[in-house]
Amino acid sequence: MQVGRFLGEVDGALMTQLLSMGVFSQVTMYDYQAMCRPPTHHHSASQPLVSVTHLCPPDGYQVAAHKHKKQDLLQPCDTAYPVFVHQTAVREASGTVECRACQKMRSQKLRRRPDTCHAFHPEENAQDCGGASDISASLPLLLLPLWAWVLPSRLLR
Repeated sequence: MQVGRFLGEVDGALMTQLLSMGVFSQVTMYDYQAMCRPPTHHHSASQPLVSVTHLCPPDGYQVAAHKHKKQDLLQPCDTAYPVFVHQTAVREASGTVECRACQKMRSQKLRRRPDTCHAFHPEENAQDCGGASDISASLPLLLLPLWAWVLPSRLLR
């Protein structure tokens, strides 16, 4: 199930192509209220000395609980992460656009697809890329509203 996952994780080649086509643009966002683990600073390049006394302390459970509690401490930090934006609005200099039939401009969604077909599944036919499935009307479903309208009038007689 891949619903809700980032498109770059699911299909990196498609996301790269959409970025190069200009469908998406990358923006760096900053989170000034993030919580991070504090960095571990070692004052020397050597590892701390391990001895038998560290393996079996007299109050081993309390030391382990204190160490676990100390590792869970978080501190505020600033983080930066990339965000991909799809901008459909027309950018203008003055902020207002004088136009006739602006409702037509808003009703038409800008839709583009890649120049090449990306078959996600190995059994998918690349020749049918972007094609819609065949839709046919069902006669019983078309006659159902008519039947529901006629039936109550016949029952009341």
